[in-house]
Amino acid sequence: MKKSFVVSVDSRANSDKDAWLRNIDYLASVGFDGVELALRNPENIDLSVLRRELKKSNISLPAIGTGLAYLEDGLSLSAKDLGIRKKAVARVKKHIEFANEFGSQVIIGLIRGKEKSESTSSKRDGIKCLLDSMEELCVFAEKTKAGLLLEPINRYETSYLANVDECRKFIDLLYNKKVNLMFDTFHANIEEENLIDALRKCGRLLKHVHFADSNRLCPGRGHIDFVSVIKSLKKSGYKHFISGEFSFSPDFKSTSSEFSRYLRRLFTNA
Repeated sequence: MKKSFVVSVDSRANSDKDAWLRNIDYLASVGFDGVELALRNPENIDLSVLRRELKKSNISLPAIGTGLAYLEDGLSLSAKDLGIRKKAVARVKKHIEFANEFGSQVIIGLIRGKEKSESTSSKRDGIKCLLDSMEELCVFAEKTKAGLLLEPINRYETSYLANVDECRKFIDLLYNKKVNLMFDTFHANIEEENLIDALRKCGRLLKHVHFADSNRLCPGRGHIDFVSVIKSLKKSGYKHFISGEFSFSPDFKSTSSEFSRYLRRLFTNA
């Protein structure tokens, strides 16, 4: 198993535009094998600059997050408004093109959207819209080296596909199967009856894992049993990345360093 950590690319006008590049360099210095980028819009990234940084740091790009497109731009793959939905699909296609350059995977998480109405008919319509969007994205991704990752996310943050069972059933509905699963311990701790059983249910579809403790802080600060999680991953033969995605407390450098040390101990002792 390999270690990565999420770096958010802040494209706001008053932001430090080079902070994310320095963060990549720092991750390499404390033993990470990869960086996961959270991108609002891939068109804001200079590919040559990123390639140069990855090569210099000898670090890979296993996955790209799309959630900022939902949080900052309101784009949703399940939106009833066809215009919003088309914009969301077009944006994720940009993520796929970006991922293709690095052989990375694109995470489909928050960009699934959140339904304002809790009625059964409204949720059914939302799933139909999401299915249509995902079919189009699967066809588009088929022509690339990029993969798609469906992430179970808790019911408070999205209205659709909160657990592994729901995600697997949704994937079965897709005609084109260019989709695998990722697993996030924070969301699983909320939604799954048994976290380890849910992890096993992912099976061969599991291609990426997020680690965050029950309080959404660095593993070891909450009550999730990460020793059992690592043992389960080892037993299944999982060889992909474990990525840290949680709140920085107190800051990026100290938190990422803490996570790197924590994973090193887990990999050695579990």
